[in-house]
Amino acid sequence: MKPLCFVLDSAAQDRTPKAILKGDWQCCRAGDTRLFQRRYLDSLDWRLLRNDLYLIADQAASGWHLRLFSLRDHRQLAAAHLVQPPVFVPAAGLDSMNAVLLAILGRRALVSQTQLAVTQHPLAVVDDRGAVVAHLDLEFNEPRETLEAGATFNRRLWFVPVAGQDKQHKTLVNTLSRHGLPVSGAVIPITEVIAALHIDTTCFDARPRLIFKPDQPCNQAVRRLLAFFLEIMEANRPAVAHDVDTECLHDFRVAVRRSRSLLGQLRTQIAPRQAESAGRVFGKLSRATNRQRDLDVMLLNFDIYRSLLPAQHRARLDPVYAAVVDQRQAALAATVRLLNSPEYRRFVRAWRGYLGGTAPRRISGRGAHPVKDAADASIWKLYKRILAEGGAINAESPPEVLHALRKRCKTLRYLIEFFVSLYPEEKLKKALKVMKRLQDNLGEYQDLYVHGALLAETRRRLLEHDLLRPETDVALSAVTGALDRRAAACRQRFTKRFSVFANDAHQQLFRRLFKP
Repeated sequence: MKPLCFVLDSAAQDRTPKAILKGDWQCCRAGDTRLFQRRYLDSLDWRLLRNDLYLIADQAASGWHLRLFSLRDHRQLAAAHLVQPPVFVPAAGLDSMNAVLLAILGRRALVSQTQLAVTQHPLAVVDDRGAVVAHLDLEFNEPRETLEAGATFNRRLWFVPVAGQDKQHKTLVNTLSRHGLPVSGAVIPITEVIAALHIDTTCFDARPRLIFKPDQPCNQAVRRLLAFFLEIMEANRPAVAHDVDTECLHDFRVAVRRSRSLLGQLRTQIAPRQAESAGRVFGKLSRATNRQRDLDVMLLNFDIYRSLLPAQHRARLDPVYAAVVDQRQAALAATVRLLNSPEYRRFVRAWRGYLGGTAPRRISGRGAHPVKDAADASIWKLYKRILAEGGAINAESPPEVLHALRKRCKTLRYLIEFFVSLYPEEKLKKALKVMKRLQDNLGEYQDLYVHGALLAETRRRLLEHDLLRPETDVALSAVTGALDRRAAACRQRFTKRFSVFANDAHQQLFRRLFKP
């Protein structure tokens, strides 16, 4: 017989295994009580949960024991033992877990979403002859930090059989089953923890999922979207300030960009004074956080840059890495000052108050149109502009022109995503797929171009402070040369990517979907 876990029902909460098994057996202590911390790890936006997985880290004397479970059947998929829980993946020691986690988390950090204090009492079941017939572990779980006073979990009782006692095992299992149901899960599932502690798993989900009707007034739809993006900004603001996860700044910036895109393309839906004021703040937020985001991405890619050098020369980039970290810390401090400033807090209060007010019934111009008509007009106009500007790019066009096209493509994708409920799903997926391929190319080129410039700036800083050793200079030159070659190859691929985006079949697809 395999070990079994019983969840003791509520009626048995005040009863001990000794009382449950009284009669033919005795329960006695079989060792010291074990106390440890259990963390439920996930990204801030619960990506593992959304993929029916949960990751648990139990504190042990020599480190942390990590186990990955399926939420569907609570089967353990993988396990690892580390000195500290990982923050980013891939991480040394996770072995087979790395591939699964990396595919889901990407660049998102693992954080402790909640913690339980676990107490285990090891017990032995002894028959009337004094022989040990089974071992029991009585487990208590209590929230370490919760605003829910009195939140509790049912006790768990582990039954571990002893060889040669099969007959007694069946009787023991039947007795225990009268007080609690056997379960397949080795630990409390994350869904049970979320329900008991009333945890909100949606506040960091930055994807707009609002449903609109085609004839709905456009100004109402725009205000709902802007209010949603403001809440995403505010959900990520504390995590940005405490540097919890670099992707929190990314999500904050995406919410800012989406707000700017909406105001830029459907400006007539918002009162002119509020639209102008909000546009200025969003522009300032975007510009002020550009540097930190560029440095974040550079640090995330730094191992790739090291790999461009022979293994024995990679340590030569250590001074460069340290300098970039210092620059990033300065940029973070500037970001935090801005997000904690009275000016920003006043804007949030005013903008939230405006968006939460009653939308005017009559607005001039496109504001009086149904949302579907306004969305079609804006998307089609921007799409035609992208075709014209992208078609004019040639080998002599400066990087800034490609960056401008990239920003327009982002705006187009945002507009489509805002109003996804208004269009046929399958056709929309095709349109977004071809757009993504073009955006990936433009994004890769921009990252390579910016990171090359940042490395050049870092070299100048090291040189000014007399910190640039000759071997580091040689390694830096090799990396920047490799980045330049990659950027050139990426630039060459643009022509093909854009021709696919702009071919007759895809133009026909966009025409059927969006042309007014």
